[in-house]
Amino acid sequence: METNHGAINTPTNTHVLVLVVRGEKVAGRRILDLARGGYRTLLKELAYRAVATDPARLAGRPWRFNLELEGIDSDNPHVRCEAWLKERPQPLLAAISVPVGNFAWVGVSVARQLKLEDYSVHVAVPDPDHPLVRQSQNWEDDDFAVSFEAEPDLRLPTNFSTEPLGPREVVRRAEEGTWLKCVFEPEAWTTFLAAAAAETEAERGWLAAARMHLAGDACFTVVEELFELPAQAGQYFVHTQGREFFQSHRQLGQRLGGYLHLHPREVDGTALSPSPSGPDVTVAWNLEAASTLWPVLPIAMFGTRPETCRTDVAAHAFVGGRIREIDLEVAQ
Repeated sequence: METNHGAINTPTNTHVLVLVVRGEKVAGRRILDLARGGYRTLLKELAYRAVATDPARLAGRPWRFNLELEGIDSDNPHVRCEAWLKERPQPLLAAISVPVGNFAWVGVSVARQLKLEDYSVHVAVPDPDHPLVRQSQNWEDDDFAVSFEAEPDLRLPTNFSTEPLGPREVVRRAEEGTWLKCVFEPEAWTTFLAAAAAETEAERGWLAAARMHLAGDACFTVVEELFELPAQAGQYFVHTQGREFFQSHRQLGQRLGGYLHLHPREVDGTALSPSPSGPDVTVAWNLEAASTLWPVLPIAMFGTRPETCRTDVAAHAFVGGRIREIDLEVAQ
């Protein structure tokens, strides 16, 4: 297989450095170890794209991934992710390539934790001998003991259906259409819209019981039921304790496929939209880790009505390493 000049494809070298800079000083940083699962959303997307090429043959098969950092000497380095069956030789199943700039949201999250207001985020590919890279490879903690008896197998997804979904109404199309789509069952959609229409004072949040469907040209996360999370809520926030989320997680099991919530129309005179805030992105990141499905993040505005849902409701998900809007549909 040919690779671009300057590509790195050894597991110890697939690192991305995210820096938060304030003035002339580094205020915060994160090192992402991509080869060791430090950015798992890419691998989940890659797995679904791979199994979708031939679901009957590939479901549950052991697979491996290859990561390369391309164009590391350019102004726009990319991460190329490839999926292969574990047995060799085999043809390439799927590949995605994303700019390292898609990881900038991690720096924004760090800045928010540090309560910074005036800062900039820089994403770079560090030299393999960079001290932060060595530190991430040699991480140790006296409270943990890690051992490996054998290299575990990665398995392509099995928890999906290939049965046709039937007719659907497009509520909102993202850009020119997306491969991953969020589809509501009619009852779940009615429940979500009714809750949004009635709300004027406090945000509300639900976990979605969902299922996955694969078609030749699309992947669908289908929202079947909503389960409201116990929470402390206000006009601009929803706080759920970890133990409460854990109880709901146990109830849903492998059906956990999304988090839905409501947004107020404005904050301090600034108009809002059905787009994820910084905390929403963090919730989506943690939800992705807790779910075996490809989870979605639908948002509706306070006071949404059926005639305004095309502008007042939107669905998002991690695609290409960052949160982006995806197609929103309702089954008929």
